[in-house]
Amino acid sequence: MKRESLVRSATLEVIRMVVGPFDNNAYLVRDPTVPCSVVIDAAAEPGRILEAIGQDRLLVILQTHAHMDHIQGLETLRRRTGAPVGIHPLEPEAQGLSPELSLTDGGRIEVGAHQLEILHTPGHTPGSVCFLLMDTFCFCGDVVFPGGPGKTWSSEGFLQIIQSLEKKIYMLSQAVRLLPGHGEGITVGESRREYEAFRSRPRVGIPWGDVLWEKT
Repeated sequence: MKRESLVRSATLEVIRMVVGPFDNNAYLVRDPTVPCSVVIDAAAEPGRILEAIGQDRLLVILQTHAHMDHIQGLETLRRRTGAPVGIHPLEPEAQGLSPELSLTDGGRIEVGAHQLEILHTPGHTPGSVCFLLMDTFCFCGDVVFPGGPGKTWSSEGFLQIIQSLEKKIYMLSQAVRLLPGHGEGITVGESRREYEAFRSRPRVGIPWGDVLWEKT
């Protein structure tokens, strides 16, 4: 498992862990002064995630969405820590996972002295959400990646994810770093420039599926 600190200070640490057979990113946001942590996407390898949590109090397990590759470590982590689980109520798998916390657009999750703002960004799934940390990082699940948006399953889904990007993600500061559910991150400014190039080209019909900004 790859593990790296994306930021580390006296009051804040953000850890990225690459876990499982699909190379998912699981993130830990912690305030060492409390000490407490929040997990974003308990994708797999819960033992490794527990090692990263250490002696912190795990406040909540937040899910950007509930696709299979993002929840393989969820039940073990929940059982071992007793932490509540947060999922958006429109996520199709939400009821079966029995979350204790219903995530709503504009809501805030406290992590010690810090806050994560919930952004409802449907398209990849109906209940996809992103978590904005201090206009610095945005944990965006499978909503957008370097080079394109998350996969969609219909033209309607593609239009919905574009609306999420235009009205939520691309309204953030250009310096905010988007941290996706797989792979490396990209800044809002860089991602928006990729999208603007895509939008400027003529095309017939509405694409969907695995869309790439440069090639679709």
